[in-house]
Amino acid sequence: MSYNQVDRNNGKECITIPYIKNLSENIERILRGVGFKVLFTIPKKLDRMIRRGKDTLPKDKQTNVVYRINCLQCDASYVGQTKRHVETRLKEHRADVKKVVSDQSVVSKHRLTFNHEFDWSDPDVLHRDAFNRRREIAEMYFIKKQDRPVNLQKDTDSLPGVYDSIIRRT
Repeated sequence: MSYNQVDRNNGKECITIPYIKNLSENIERILRGVGFKVLFTIPKKLDRMIRRGKDTLPKDKQTNVVYRINCLQCDASYVGQTKRHVETRLKEHRADVKKVVSDQSVVSKHRLTFNHEFDWSDPDVLHRDAFNRRREIAEMYFIKKQDRPVNLQKDTDSLPGVYDSIIRRT
């Protein structure tokens, strides 16, 4: 049980108790009789408690994420999103350097232009979301948040510029 502040509507002090069928109603009646307003909470469900005990996946095995890879030689970084395993997407980034120059990604262009390499072994997982559109919005947010992005500006075209100063302050 926990005590809350005085209910602003009727001056009664509130008390919160977990709801247990047939028992909670009786307790509520008794507490109401001595001047308390009773609020019920739903006890933790088994699936919520079990989920906490699960091992977290290594970064490279996670899916539906926004990730960042950092350049090892400078402070540049690349932010991307994928629904697949992070390791799969990183393998594609690494192999992209073998493509024809006009088809190369910004990551490959940075690698070749400056003779730099990215930290493939330690990507940062910045956000998780199973919904693609929300993941894309999070990706745009994190691209804008970078100090020295490798990403192209067109990667954030659908996020209005009015948000830039707000994002930089967060």
